[in-house]
Amino acid sequence: MMMGGRDQMLQVETSKPKRVGQTLARFWQYFSRYRLVLATLMLLIVASTYMQVAVPDLIGQAVDCYLTPAAASALSGAQGLPGLPTAPSARVSNCWYAAANPQATSADLIAGLGGLILLIVGLFVMSSILTGLQFYLMTYAGQNVLRVMRIEIFRHLH
Repeated sequence: MMMGGRDQMLQVETSKPKRVGQTLARFWQYFSRYRLVLATLMLLIVASTYMQVAVPDLIGQAVDCYLTPAAASALSGAQGLPGLPTAPSARVSNCWYAAANPQATSADLIAGLGGLILLIVGLFVMSSILTGLQFYLMTYAGQNVLRVMRIEIFRHLH
């Protein structure tokens, strides 16, 4: 008998809010105390997203501006290979990170590539730190709001 009552209760459709804006406004009363935290959180989200998007573009710069010219200059003695770019045209293609230098040696290209790799690693580290800070701030605000709501419900019930 008791099992049938519970099954019927679980089959009832959940009630949905009739005025979503009013419900969100009531939630904002709790979150408004943490405006600075939420604003900081938004800035951190934008910054870490930009860093995560910039990394693949920088990897493209490493290939276009450093690896391809180094390979082309190393293989410059192999004439007659179709599709093999020459060093100057490969450097000029889409290099925006560093100015293309047609007289750059392989050592110069490797040094530039090393600096670019350090920048990419730095972006990964900063993105990880910002993501961790985002997690901490979201948890801080959410748990404090939840605590306040629990206290208010407890007072209301008593």
